[in-house]
Amino acid sequence: MKNPLKNIISPVKSSINLAVILAAISAFIKIAALYVFVIIISKFLNGEANFTLLAVAAVFIFAELILRMISFSVSHKAAFRLELILRMQILEHLASVPYGEVLNLGAGRIKKIIVEDVKELHAYVADTTPTLGRLFAMPLASLLALLVFDYRLLFINAATFLIGVIILSFAFKDNAQYQK
Repeated sequence: MKNPLKNIISPVKSSINLAVILAAISAFIKIAALYVFVIIISKFLNGEANFTLLAVAAVFIFAELILRMISFSVSHKAAFRLELILRMQILEHLASVPYGEVLNLGAGRIKKIIVEDVKELHAYVADTTPTLGRLFAMPLASLLALLVFDYRLLFINAATFLIGVIILSFAFKDNAQYQK
């Protein structure tokens, strides 16, 4: 079954994809900044002060903030554009419906469809899509940072994750039976 939401947001799909990509890049930059902070703290504990690395970390943090803001700006503009497109399509369709059926619908129901139902999509398009980009990128960036930092931590982390998945699969084994 095809997702009907994909058809609805198709007019702004390129903007949404751009917002997701920018959010994912900002997640990678955030992990890079944290990695640089680890190096700075390690050097500081060894009696060294490296202001160059501190400047690099500051640039990473600033870049992450700017990219995240641009990502949300792009997604919000896409959401407002989508609201306009959907409202225009609804009104065009409403103009082709016989006047008697429009009267039977009532002004309240038409207002609900044109204003409230269309506005409900705003939260998904504007806020959720960049968050999904960060949601998928952050674990990958973290695993990459662990691989670079210390591969043994990556293996410990992966083992812990797999053990958790196995435990949860046993915990939810009979879940379908209990849902009935």
